[in-house]
Amino acid sequence: LLFLDYHLDNGKTGIQAAAALRDKWQTTIPAVLSSADRTDEVRNQAIENQLHYLPKPIKPAALKRFLTQAIK
Repeated sequence: LLFLDYHLDNGKTGIQAAAALRDKWQTTIPAVLSSADRTDEVRNQAIENQLHYLPKPIKPAALKRFLTQAIK
């Protein structure tokens, strides 16, 4: 399971990090992308890259729901 923030250092994104890790491990690892940026652009990028999007602040119930689905 990957838990990533959208904005990383040096202009990189969690989306790029997820893609690199998935490529390295040759598998689609379940992942959550979290961000304070609530724009449709960030949400759509997450969805297009098979990342579950949770806006900050993360609600415990939403995280629990994702984790329950991810471990099935």
